[in-house]
Amino acid sequence: MVILLRQIALLKKKLLQKLSIKPIQQFAYSSGKNYTDSAMIIDAMDLLHLGSCDDFCLVSSDSDFTGLAIRLREASPKT
Repeated sequence: MVILLRQIALLKKKLLQKLSIKPIQQFAYSSGKNYTDSAMIIDAMDLLHLGSCDDFCLVSSDSDFTGLAIRLREASPKT
C-alpha cells in the first residue's frame, strides 16, 4: 500500500511539473476563514496589474470568486 501511494505521489509530481503547476500549501491561521481562496484572488490581481497574462480562466462553483470574475472580465474580455 505504501509503495502504491508513493508511486501515485510521484506521478502527480511529474504531471504538475509537466504542466508547470506549482502546488502551494496555504495554512489557516484562524478558523472560519478560507485563506486559499484569498491567496488565489490576490495572486490573480497581482497578475492582472503586472500585465503578464492575456487570459484568465476561473473554474469554481464557489461564489467567493464572483467579485474576482467581474473585475477580471472588466480588464480582459477573455475571462
